[in-house]
Amino acid sequence: MVRVDIFKKQNKFYAIPIYTMDFALGILPNKIVVIGKDKNNNPKQWQEINESYEFCFSLYKNDLVLLQKKDMQEAEFAYYNGFNISNSSICVEKHDNKLENLTENQKLLFSNAKEGSVKVSGLGIQHLKIFEKYIVTPLGDKIKADFAPRQSISLKTSKKYGL
Repeated sequence: MVRVDIFKKQNKFYAIPIYTMDFALGILPNKIVVIGKDKNNNPKQWQEINESYEFCFSLYKNDLVLLQKKDMQEAEFAYYNGFNISNSSICVEKHDNKLENLTENQKLLFSNAKEGSVKVSGLGIQHLKIFEKYIVTPLGDKIKADFAPRQSISLKTSKKYGL
């Protein structure tokens, strides 16, 4: 997975994973991850987005994000480490990986942290109160990322289908 595009609709966050194969084909996917099973116990089909979904940002490995779960007092910074399509969740890590200096608020985010592994896997994105992307400047300042339109995809050697 090269990146994950994050969208918002009715105060819920949704994700579209972008794979290397998508780049090779030069086709930008437009289906959000849908979890759960239908009445026949089959996995639900991913849904095509429309204009009611608002593009927020694209996430790449090690991007800085500001997150707040419903039970947290304030938002916390973490580094994005991956996306899981089976439950539409992200994996994030604490910047210094130190368990001993977790605040009570950070313990709510990194609930299953242990020494040497201060991260959370399976953090569902749909019901986050705050989910924002940040940039770290060369001097270490954290600045909220400016909005950028969704980037198209293709490799320089990709054939453009339909042309």
